[in-house]
Amino acid sequence: MQRGLPERYMSLDQAAGIDSELREPLRFELYRPSGIPDAYEKVQFVFTNMNFSDANFAYDSDEFKPGDAFVAYADSVKTYLDLHSDKTLTIVGHTDNVGSDKYNLQLGLRRAKNARTYFTDLGVNAKIEVKSMGKSRPAASNETPEGRQKNRRVNFILE
Repeated sequence: MQRGLPERYMSLDQAAGIDSELREPLRFELYRPSGIPDAYEKVQFVFTNMNFSDANFAYDSDEFKPGDAFVAYADSVKTYLDLHSDKTLTIVGHTDNVGSDKYNLQLGLRRAKNARTYFTDLGVNAKIEVKSMGKSRPAASNETPEGRQKNRRVNFILE
């Protein structure tokens, strides 16, 4: 930012270093969406507005496979909702850009519903709403397999 790059073009991401000599243990990337300055949704990583993508959904799948980070998050959300019965959990499903708008809206909704099932099976009794944004709010470029994977995500909002 000190060199004049707008914050909206910065995204913190991680990748495991595969170089055994650790010549490149960290990798930073800048993205500059072509044509539209704010083309990607800035994903949230706060307790009340959390995104999960990596390994949660395979291509064209609505099977929710939570990783360790999500399991820990879900336990905390359950505790929070047990203590704050007036709060609502909204789960928003997202997809990559492969397929029609209609299909991706349905796929995103199925993903959100399956994530809701995880919370109800966990014993969450609070109100849980589900909705889909389909492919309309990408968090990364759909030009690469890695970007498409990041777009296949669910967003959890505590309101």
